[in-house]
Amino acid sequence: MVRVADPGALVFTRFYRVCLSRKWVPLQWKQSVCKLLYKDGDKERLANWRPIALEPVLQRVLSAVVASRVTNWARANGLISLEAQKGFQPADGTSEHNFVMEVAIQEARRTNAQLAI
Repeated sequence: MVRVADPGALVFTRFYRVCLSRKWVPLQWKQSVCKLLYKDGDKERLANWRPIALEPVLQRVLSAVVASRVTNWARANGLISLEAQKGFQPADGTSEHNFVMEVAIQEARRTNAQLAI
């Protein structure tokens, strides 16, 4: 229904710009509901449940916009290096670092050497 009424998301864009310029968000956006999701095992053990925070969608969208802007700014100013920072990045993620660590661990085991990570 929102797509039909505002296909270009102009209303949301304008509202988000107001939120950013005034450094303000509605009180409801600051509240979330925590639900426990069952994983497996004994349901009586709290360790077998995973908490998840349910937040308003409009707040999540604004948070993503802010996170993107901060990340772009940090990269542009040399505060985040894609060579060193692998987690939470749109690139390959941590798989390259995990591979390097796995090779180092295997080599240390093979040669009975000590390894500090």
